[in-house]
Order: sequence, then structure tokens, then C-alpha cells
Amino acid sequence: MPPATPIDPRAAAAFVQGKPSHPTPLRAGSAPAPARAGSATTRRLVPRRRGPDVRAVMAYLPPDLAKRLQVYCVTHDVTISGLVSQLVEQFISQQTG
Repeated sequence: MPPATPIDPRAAAAFVQGKPSHPTPLRAGSAPAPARAGSATTRRLVPRRRGPDVRAVMAYLPPDLAKRLQVYCVTHDVTISGLVSQLVEQFISQQTG
């Protein structure tokens, strides 16, 4: 039985190649997909409403340490970013004298 609607060969080729068959416009306020780590896009500063601009940095922690960090931040009403920034600043200051 033939398909109910004709198939666009370009759309079929795009589908097979894993590409969108037509460009999908971004909605107002939406962001494009995140860039790969290490690309120029990931090194840009992120503007914040309050406080200085920041740069995203990813760290991998053992699961137990990550959980303890989350619990500490919740119970002490601090953000993970704020706490990590403070601790890294202290560590670098101590190491460099």
C-alpha cells in the first residue's frame, strides 16, 4: 500500500543522514544546543543579572562526594558554584602564597 502523502526525496535523504528535513526555527528565548567541551563557544563568559559574569567549568566528582556537596549546600543555603569558587580561590591563594 503506498503512503498517504508523497515522500519528499530530499527530506528522506536528510532523515537517513540524521539531519533535520527542514530548519527548525528557535523560539524566542530558547538557546541553541550546547557546544562541545573545549570549543570557543564554551569558553565565553555567561552574563548574570547579579554579580560578575562567569564561565562554565565542568568537574567530575565521586558520587558520594557529589551527594555530600549537594547536602552541604542545601543545609547551609549556598550555591555549589559559590562554594566551589570560594574554595578554589582559597586553595590557589594558599598554593601561590
